[in-house]
Amino acid sequence: DEATWTCLLTACAVGQQWRTAWGFYAECFNLTGREPSIIISNALLGALERAGRWSEALYLLQRLKGRGANEVSYSATIGACGRSSRWEWSVWLLAELRQQGLG
Repeated sequence: DEATWTCLLTACAVGQQWRTAWGFYAECFNLTGREPSIIISNALLGALERAGRWSEALYLLQRLKGRGANEVSYSATIGACGRSSRWEWSVWLLAELRQQGLG
């Protein structure tokens, strides 16, 4: 269920295991046959943020934009960009967040 997947991905984030988190995210999709919820997706973004995986976070955020990306989604992606010194992306995402009325 959603809580289990979210806890699993959060544990991966704490352990700096972003690749493992991505694998579990894919497995969630494979088992359910549908895209993981925004809550589960945000948990993966949290793992990517902690690891500073800015390009992966940007990729996932792009996929989430039509599916309910929210403040948490943007915040984690901005954090991933910041950890990787990709400040131009952080500023751009913050402006996009505000433009959409989310932040």
